[in-house]
Amino acid sequence: MKKRSILSTCLIIVLIVIFAFSVVHADKYFDKYYQPGEYIIDMTEEEKLETNHLIEDTLLASEGSSVRLGIEHETIQEQHDRYQEMLSEGFEQTPFVFDDIGEYLWIPGIPDEKCIPFQDAWTIALLYLSKEEGIPDQELKLRIPQASFEIGNPDAPIWKLIFVSFVEDGASHYEVCIYAHDGSVQGYKSETPVG
Repeated sequence: MKKRSILSTCLIIVLIVIFAFSVVHADKYFDKYYQPGEYIIDMTEEEKLETNHLIEDTLLASEGSSVRLGIEHETIQEQHDRYQEMLSEGFEQTPFVFDDIGEYLWIPGIPDEKCIPFQDAWTIALLYLSKEEGIPDQELKLRIPQASFEIGNPDAPIWKLIFVSFVEDGASHYEVCIYAHDGSVQGYKSETPVG
C-alpha cells in the first residue's frame, strides 16, 4: 500500500510539472474558451445513443491496454485524498495566470449532487469534439479520457477530460473541460507530446 501511495504522489507531481512546463510561455490555456453557459451541447436522443455506443466501443477496444490501466489506477476519490495528503505534508502550488481563464490551480475535488455525472461529461466532450472540432468517431474511439474533477474555482468546478490514444504513442491528445454545474463546455485544446 505504501508503494501505491508513493507512486500516486510521484504521478501527481509529474503531472503538475508537465503542466507547468507546457504552459510556461502560454498566454491562453485553451485554444477555444467559453464562459459558463455559453457553449451548451444540445443533443438529440439519436446523438446520445450513438455517443453511448462510441463509449462502449472505446471501453471494449481499450480493455487491458497499459494506457487504460494507468488511467484507472487512480479514481477521483483517490486523486482528492492524495492531494489532501500532499497538502498535509506541506505541498504548495503557485497559481498560473492565463488571459482566458485567469488564475489556475490544480485542486482535485469530489463532485456533489449539483454536478453532472462523469458519464454525461464524457458524452458532452465527445459530441463537442465531433461537432465543433470535426474529429471523426473512428479516431475518437481510439482515445480514452484521463479524467479529473477540479475545484480550483469553487464557484465553477469542472470535469477535465484529456483524451489520450491507447494505440499510438506520441499521438496528439485533446483536452475538453466541462462546467460541472450546467454541463456547458469551458474549453478545448489539442496538444502533440514533444519528444
